[in-house]
Amino acid sequence: MKKLVMLASAAVLALSLNSCSDDDSGSGSVSGNKLEGKWERNTQKLSAIGQTTGEQPYLGNEEGCSKDFIEFGADGAYAEGDYFGDGCTLTTTTGTYTVDGKDVTVTGNAADEYTVVSVSGTKLKIKYVTQVNNVNFVDEYTFTKAN
Repeated sequence: MKKLVMLASAAVLALSLNSCSDDDSGSGSVSGNKLEGKWERNTQKLSAIGQTTGEQPYLGNEEGCSKDFIEFGADGAYAEGDYFGDGCTLTTTTGTYTVDGKDVTVTGNAADEYTVVSVSGTKLKIKYVTQVNNVNFVDEYTFTKAN
């Protein structure tokens, strides 16, 4: 489902490129304990070829359902939850994660690499880069800590 949302985001980008993107880079590292917990998806911003869609509500959250989420366990466990359909069916993908500086690598049933842009006690912002037809697409997601 996440790949479908990413492709839909790419289509939106292709149809609505309207401003230059900002380069969010930083130094330092993120400790695993700052990531621990359940994080609900709130917004996304897609950038490619110097353009951006701007920040908008996360397209994968189904109206009437709980928000899609990612969860980092203290033991290195990772889970990603996606609610979909009229019945708000939850599909969960699991794996493990490691942190190296600001890079978070997820392995197992889920296999992704994220870069942490920022993290606080209530807000997490990550970047996810993928390449389609030799063009880098950068999805930036903002999450809020679930209670």
